[in-house]
Amino acid sequence: MIPALFVLGLSFYSCGNRATDNDEVKIKQQDEHTTEEDMFQTSSGAEDEMSREDMVEIAEAKEIVNDYYGAIGRSQPRAAYDLMDAKSSRGTFSEFSEQQSKYEDVKVNFTDDATVNKSGGNYTVTLPIRYTGMTSQGSSESYTGKAILKKPDTEDGKYTISSLDVNREDS
Repeated sequence: MIPALFVLGLSFYSCGNRATDNDEVKIKQQDEHTTEEDMFQTSSGAEDEMSREDMVEIAEAKEIVNDYYGAIGRSQPRAAYDLMDAKSSRGTFSEFSEQQSKYEDVKVNFTDDATVNKSGGNYTVTLPIRYTGMTSQGSSESYTGKAILKKPDTEDGKYTISSLDVNREDS
């Protein structure tokens, strides 16, 4: 009986004497700040790294492509037409509108790494894309290819789509 009381007392003393009070245990808290460089890290080697400036240009170009296909999916051909460069093969507005009117919804995906080229006072961004358009008859049409956008290297320069080089996928 005495050994049992001894073990019980020892376990009570050892449990009660653990350093679990807030005053006795201090957990070191580390502050980790995300730096601007962390926001633009890439997962590949140094030769594949892209500058922040190029990433900004690609983001701007992707926004234009999303706006373009969004306008087509919302049956707003004028908005889509105006995002294309006047020197592109967009044709007249009535031709363009007729070609694009069959879609009720369009989803676009960027399928591969984009490229940025700056020369002659212009930026050129090439975006590999795949888009699927749902027709008013309920069928879908998918296309793959690339969108090429250009922007003058000026403070107020805006991207326009200079070329959509896409091919219909086999059904």
